[in-house]
Amino acid sequence: MTVFYDICKIKIQCDCPFEVYISPETEPFLTEPCQPDLVFRFKPVQKLSMPEGKTVDRGISRFCEESGGYSVYQCPIGSDAPYAKIFWHLNAPDLLTCEYLDDGENRFGSSRTIIDWLGLETVMLHRHALLLHAAFIRSDGRGILFTAPSGTGKSTQASLWEKHMGAE
Repeated sequence: MTVFYDICKIKIQCDCPFEVYISPETEPFLTEPCQPDLVFRFKPVQKLSMPEGKTVDRGISRFCEESGGYSVYQCPIGSDAPYAKIFWHLNAPDLLTCEYLDDGENRFGSSRTIIDWLGLETVMLHRHALLLHAAFIRSDGRGILFTAPSGTGKSTQASLWEKHMGAE
């Protein structure tokens, strides 16, 4: 199944050898087939090799520089054996490959999961852009961004500005 997204004016083509459930939060980003800026390919494999060289661990993710690019290995909690490897090709920055154990399609079956695996932060950085999790208001002709982790009150703060200060 091939799915096309338009996220921040970046056209992304996801080639998946499995059906993808389109989750409601990703529907606004779906677009018609087009010439993509980035292709994200999923490929089932029988075996994943362990990362060679130095890795940086972040939770279930292991980041590793490799010949011709860099990889992010995904490992289940409490295990060193990866179930997926996402490879950024340095000589083809518009191509991203996800190799996964061929019995692990269920880990990628929703469009939300695919977008999470895409690593939008990295996609944006390669295009000299920044991704912020924020609330935005306009007050007295100026803009204010509230940026913070989820659940810390950004939307509440924006609502208070709207209610008490006449902000938009």
